[in-house]
Amino acid sequence: MRKNLRIILLVMAALVLIVVGRHFYEQSQQPKYAGRTVSDWFEQYYRCGQWLRSDPAAHDEAAEAIRGIGTNAIPFLLEEAFNSKGNSALRTNLSKLMNSFPTSLNLATFASREFIGSEAADAIREIKPPARMVLPRLEKALAETNIFSYRQALYLLGCIDGDEEKGVPYLIAGVKNADPLTRSLALQSLKWIGPPAKAAVPTVMQILTISNSPGFRMSAVTTLGAMGSNAVPALGKLKEMLAQETRPYERTTIAIALYRIDDQQTEALKILLDPIRDKSQPARRQSAISQLWNLGLAARVAIPDLLEALEDESETVWWSAGQALKRLDVSQELYVPKLERKLKASSEDTRRNAASLLMQVAPGNAEAMKYLIALMERDSPDQIIAIESFRQAGPAAKAAIPVLRKAGKSGTASIRDAAAKAL
Repeated sequence: MRKNLRIILLVMAALVLIVVGRHFYEQSQQPKYAGRTVSDWFEQYYRCGQWLRSDPAAHDEAAEAIRGIGTNAIPFLLEEAFNSKGNSALRTNLSKLMNSFPTSLNLATFASREFIGSEAADAIREIKPPARMVLPRLEKALAETNIFSYRQALYLLGCIDGDEEKGVPYLIAGVKNADPLTRSLALQSLKWIGPPAKAAVPTVMQILTISNSPGFRMSAVTTLGAMGSNAVPALGKLKEMLAQETRPYERTTIAIALYRIDDQQTEALKILLDPIRDKSQPARRQSAISQLWNLGLAARVAIPDLLEALEDESETVWWSAGQALKRLDVSQELYVPKLERKLKASSEDTRRNAASLLMQVAPGNAEAMKYLIALMERDSPDQIIAIESFRQAGPAAKAAIPVLRKAGKSGTASIRDAAAKAL
């Protein structure tokens, strides 16, 4: 009896050694970045995203690492994206129990296989691999009956860089699918592909005639706009929709699509610029500036209006204008001095917000650094905002290292934690 037990124990030990040895072998074969494997970086990526316990700094760090590994990470990420293993009842219940504990305990949060798969797809989008590297695996998923795998494949068809048109026939089929989420994912990928998806224009145009799904129609409008001049056949229908539409957001969405397809659409341009020029309605002005970015670089036509909006009394208006100018890669000489002048405003909120925005559009700006460091030195309640500004600026904010070190030793728990992350 003892001999049989010994044999069983030896077999079990051997199996454990095989499993552990295989794990370490697989780990050693994985591509690395900064000494860590792609699986390590990916776990950090999905555990620090907005859907679990959000840590933007750690998530951004992992995203940068995944991009650094590049296409060498694709085989691993594809395996994770289409992993069909289910969640055992024991693992699910145990993990949900751990999720119920306070975040201060830093316990691992539960992530379902579906969630991890979705995050893997997002990680692949960070890399944007060539079609030849992912299309064979996507075509396999598109032929399966598993709805999750099918949707994953449709999503990933929009994440290809080069030969994107090879995935368009599958996306056209997805747009025709009866399932609403499947249709939406297919439209989204066609929008991401843009002009190379021109073969889908007739199919997407058909959606414009659907009257019982306004949200789906607007998605079709933005997709056609993303296809640029290849969507010229849709101009007539879009103009008709614009003439009939009375809701401001929908009118703006249609106008953006019209102008992206044909920059000679003067009526559409007027619809986009008039709210930006209307100083009497700050909320509408700010919304129009935010939506302007949907034009892409074509929004540069609004640069004079955005520069003028920087002088608005509404902080949401000039803040949005400053961000838009940064996105449009406008010369800093044209707008940074306007923001620096706000550092001398009588309102402390204006000074603080201007400093924070300056650190975003011109990291390490001397005047903004001076203001934020002084804010830290007087133990202002807004220290967290200053610390976050330093963190986002990265090495450009190295002059703040002394005050960050001091805060890391003597501040409250939240300030010490934020300072440590910034450093």
